[in-house]
Amino acid sequence: IMQSLFAHVAKSLFTSKAVLIVLRRTMATSVVDKETILTPLRLAVQEQGDVVRKLKDEAKPQLEIQQAVQELKKRKKLLENKEKDLTSSEDKFDRPALEDLVKRRFFYGPSFSIYGGIAGLYDFGPMGCAMKANFLS
Repeated sequence: IMQSLFAHVAKSLFTSKAVLIVLRRTMATSVVDKETILTPLRLAVQEQGDVVRKLKDEAKPQLEIQQAVQELKKRKKLLENKEKDLTSSEDKFDRPALEDLVKRRFFYGPSFSIYGGIAGLYDFGPMGCAMKANFLS
């Protein structure tokens, strides 16, 4: 969903087809590279989670369960740290920057700034109406 939203916004913002192709390729390769690194770690976490569930279902001694849970926590922490390492500063979502861009391109805007009156209501601009219609269809 996020990639399709990004693609739609990018189409609206960038008219050059070459820019879109570069953006898609960059996103695709970075996602594939991250997934090849993270998949084994995710499988290890899932495998250890299955071990913990099996031990609990079989009513094994509490010490065995605690050891398995500690191993599961270690694997989860390793996965979280690796995800943080792979997430560059460019990949982080900057909400204020996106909101500013959307307002400047008039995807939407506060109604009171256009017509005066009550604050808290918003109007879609031409690009916002087109994006809404595209989402609904």
